[in-house]
Amino acid sequence: MVNKSLNEVMSTWKKKDLESPLVSIECITYNHEKYIADTLDGFFMQVTDFPFEVIVHDDASTDKTADIIREYEVKYPGIIKPIYEDENQYSKHNGALERIINAQLKGKYIAICEGDDYWIDSLKLQKQVNLLEAHPDYGMCYGRAQVFSEKFGQLTNNIWGSQNNGIIDLLTKQVVGIPTLTICFRKEIFDEYIQNVDPSKKGWLLGDYPLTLWFALKSRIFFMNEILAVYRDIPNSASHQQQKEKMESFVDSIFSIKLFFVNKYNIKVDLISLNDSKYRRLLSYALELQDRKYASKIINKIKHKRKREYLYKVIFSSNLLFIIYKLYRGYKKNKSLSGK
Repeated sequence: MVNKSLNEVMSTWKKKDLESPLVSIECITYNHEKYIADTLDGFFMQVTDFPFEVIVHDDASTDKTADIIREYEVKYPGIIKPIYEDENQYSKHNGALERIINAQLKGKYIAICEGDDYWIDSLKLQKQVNLLEAHPDYGMCYGRAQVFSEKFGQLTNNIWGSQNNGIIDLLTKQVVGIPTLTICFRKEIFDEYIQNVDPSKKGWLLGDYPLTLWFALKSRIFFMNEILAVYRDIPNSASHQQQKEKMESFVDSIFSIKLFFVNKYNIKVDLISLNDSKYRRLLSYALELQDRKYASKIINKIKHKRKREYLYKVIFSSNLLFIIYKLYRGYKKNKSLSGK
């Protein structure tokens, strides 16, 4: 637990009003007993001249996550406002989880960090609020996140987060470089998103992607080119087939989100390329799995008019070339060992 008292956290606040926070920090957690202390410490290390609140939602964890949250609740009363569930809300897939936590957010601005990630910049919130206060045309800002490999127990050189150039860029890019754990945005625009899009009724598997599309549609988004947080890469224990099914559902959901925004808001993009982009992602995944049969299945689904040129472009504009090279090296080695 961070060595900082309640009075020390509040000491720099110009207005010490716990009932009127300028920023609401949203934290959803489930079975994160190994990580939640780091997450909460990242919140209470923040040095701000304004009050903030921490809405932490424990979704009926079966480990000691809730016990750890209660320790922070005792130490930082009035700032941390926990929600303890007796029944898991996420598994209902009816939007209950989002409705419960959204109803508690009081701030003019909202920041998000889930219970297995954490902030490392003590001035993160202050810098982001200063920016948004000074530039009313910006609805959201975000920074970069360093990836922590849970498998190897160490920080990697992988840095996530990059500049975006508006909604067309976000719709057509393979990977959206906006780490959710670094974002801070205006609640007013967020409320409009909930009212107009109503994502809880869409059945989408992603909550952050449609949110960023909405902000790109309704405002400008500012990229802070600095590392603000750490994202934990936690290995998936699912089987090979389960992983493929999960990835396909994930990619289908991304395409569904894209199609919703394109159609509803009359955004001009190439729908064939948009459709093929989901197979590009699956092709990359198939090659990473070294599954030739699955890769062939994905290639056959691509409807691009000039498929060969399209595939060359895909391969040379991503990390697929390196993956294919590794597969080729493995193939040559196996062939050599077999004597064929």
